[in-house]
Amino acid sequence: MGWFSRKKNEEQVKADSSAGTKPVHGARIDDAFTRLTGEATSTGSGEAVNRLWKAVFDLGHWHFISQFPPDGSKPGGPPPFGWPRPMTARVDGKLYVMAFTSAERATASAKLNNQVHPQFGIPLLDIPRDGAAEMLCKMDDGRIDGVMFNHNEGEHGFYAPLSNVASMFEWHLDRLPTKMFDSFVKGVTTSNAPQAWARLNRRLVLMDQWFFIGDQQRPKSPQLHEHEGEVVALVFTDADHAARGAGIVGGADAESRVPLIPAPPAEAVGFMKNLNSQSGGKVRNALFNMGSQPFIETIDDLDRFVAFR
Repeated sequence: MGWFSRKKNEEQVKADSSAGTKPVHGARIDDAFTRLTGEATSTGSGEAVNRLWKAVFDLGHWHFISQFPPDGSKPGGPPPFGWPRPMTARVDGKLYVMAFTSAERATASAKLNNQVHPQFGIPLLDIPRDGAAEMLCKMDDGRIDGVMFNHNEGEHGFYAPLSNVASMFEWHLDRLPTKMFDSFVKGVTTSNAPQAWARLNRRLVLMDQWFFIGDQQRPKSPQLHEHEGEVVALVFTDADHAARGAGIVGGADAESRVPLIPAPPAEAVGFMKNLNSQSGGKVRNALFNMGSQPFIETIDDLDRFVAFR
């Protein structure tokens, strides 16, 4: 779920050149995370690490320091080039988004690292937790290795790969925003661990409804699709994913033309079982979220998952 960073000397800690920062350690800040981090690093137990991350995901906001835009404008002003952006720094050769569990910690780090704008002051980004987690998932493009919390406060920092943020969110909060679903699926399919698949399957059956793409001539008939040499049912976890899939199947303007068929999971599985029966047993699998982060489930497995809901 996460790892820990020992205190580094100045030779070991190097900032990303684009951020223009060199993280240094400052005076210790005593709060709940001081104790939680100390317990996790001293014991190394899974329970202590889990308590630490649970506390992070229970916060209402996560805190960041904004980089200064290259034109010198205020970080929170009109956003040229995608600004504001959270500060990143290199630690042991890896690039991390620097995050903090309180504004006090972020402010102390900004002062220590000369991140105080002469005109605009300290450029803090206080982002509601859900939005912050979604932002980190979007930043998972292979260039940034992870997010590191509370690194610059004279104590152990703790970090996690950006690819783990969605799965950690789902684990600790037992829910998953739609905008994080693709990142969650990517983590599941990459790890291919049975427990990860079990969490994904649980998410599927807890949804209020799934979506099919209807045939334009038969709006209430779900479309089938050939995938890797076999015919599959196309299923989507929400209307946004379905609209993207419709654009793949029906052309650029199909998002507004192709009918979408919503159905509760149990009813959706019934549709697919009928499709399989009518095809003589040729439609055995469902392809979820084609056009986004796709994944395959067997119709028989989905039937079992829904029955155990």
